[in-house]
Amino acid sequence: MICTTLSRLLGFVRVGVVAAVFGASGKADVLNAVFNIPNNLRKLMAEGALSSAFIPVLTQTHQQDPSGRVSRRLMSTILGFQIIVLVPLIAAGIAGARTIVPVLLDFPDPGKMALSISLFRWFLPYTFLVSISAVLMGTLNSHHRFFIPAVTPLLFSLSVIGCILLAGNRLDVYAMALGVLIGGMMQILFQIPSILRRGYSLIPNLHFHDPPFREVLRLWGPIVASSSLLVIDQQVAILFASGLEDGSTSALTNAIVFWQLPFGIFSASINTAFFPRFAQDALDRTKTALRSSVEQGLLALGFFLLPASLAMGILSHDIISAALQRGAFLSSHTEMTAQVLRAYLPGMFFVGSFNLLQRVSYSKGESVKPFILVFLVVALDILLSFILKETSLRVAGLALAHSLSFFTGSILLFLLTARELEGFPSPQFTRELGKMVAALIPFGIVLWGVRVFLGDRWREGSSFSYFLLVGLLIIGSAVLILLMYRLFRVDLSKRIPLRRNR
Repeated sequence: MICTTLSRLLGFVRVGVVAAVFGASGKADVLNAVFNIPNNLRKLMAEGALSSAFIPVLTQTHQQDPSGRVSRRLMSTILGFQIIVLVPLIAAGIAGARTIVPVLLDFPDPGKMALSISLFRWFLPYTFLVSISAVLMGTLNSHHRFFIPAVTPLLFSLSVIGCILLAGNRLDVYAMALGVLIGGMMQILFQIPSILRRGYSLIPNLHFHDPPFREVLRLWGPIVASSSLLVIDQQVAILFASGLEDGSTSALTNAIVFWQLPFGIFSASINTAFFPRFAQDALDRTKTALRSSVEQGLLALGFFLLPASLAMGILSHDIISAALQRGAFLSSHTEMTAQVLRAYLPGMFFVGSFNLLQRVSYSKGESVKPFILVFLVVALDILLSFILKETSLRVAGLALAHSLSFFTGSILLFLLTARELEGFPSPQFTRELGKMVAALIPFGIVLWGVRVFLGDRWREGSSFSYFLLVGLLIIGSAVLILLMYRLFRVDLSKRIPLRRNR
């Protein structure tokens, strides 16, 4: 969690450097849009779907064969699988870039489209590098070694930042492409010593008939199906944004970076902590233990994400200005990014709830229902995006569509969970959630008063004093909501009792 926090903060620095050097329109739009393509592919072949299937099977082989021979063979087979799948895919992507990129992006400017095709060819090999790195990360994690894998994303950001600052004047936008490729290589090289010390080999093999590998593929299928839908959803949003005004793509991707800071830290940590508990509680035939854990997880999400989304929405201009508004990043870019961010924020808690409740289904061995719900959410998101982008909202309409679709999906999943779990939601859960919402009212009023007092200070851009002021505001907001929670007697530490309904 510490490394994730540092990675998110360093990601802000990376975004700030890109914004300061290339602005938030024109070339920056192309950079953000094109890099999103391999970044989405890694969710299927790297630390996303494949790792979710690979790590549990690899962990089982450690227990079944203490000598480690089966584990080493499985890891080498996964490397072989990555090479067999990704090398031809990347080669075909580079060769067919002129056909592929116009399908994924819709820049009306021919110059932007030509630059997109060129950058796509440079960025695409990163998919292979990050996929190999993810196999090494998963292998180390299966041995309960977390520090080295957690540090590798920091190396990636440092590489991108360094290349842009040192070579940006000479290589222009290609400096970021160089940084991405060097960063991908660094992620692999940094983990190799730890891998070799554990007896693993980096020589791939093609033993695809081995039962452990076939089990990985069996698990990978349903996970990659759901992940593919979400990747398509994100890519369609970038496609729509690229066809709008200059700066739209950068506003969308920059807003996601800010949105991901609280969401990535709190939602990911809570899901990681509660998933094993769900799996254990699912053994309770009456499901009362599972109900209690689900309610506790939802309350934990609300405890962190509700005030974070409210505070970020009220102070959006100030946060974005302090972080990014310098150099080529102008006040108009801050305004556009803030509009998109505010449209994303109402859905933060519901995206977190949707992900948590999905894991309840997975803990019970269900995969069809989560897939159907993801399909419905993605279909609704694309439909609403197509409609709202043509309104006065423009690019902010894409973010609002995302919030509305996950709100709908979360409510549906909540209702389905209520049908399956005894006594869900309990009166205590409803009461605790109500107290959280009540505490947000005075919290929001105070923050709104601060926002009015600051006025249009954000238009002046970032400075050390303003950056410090916004940092103090964020710390003060955290202290204030904790005081409000104490005043309203919100207590996250108490586990909801297990009461059976008769």
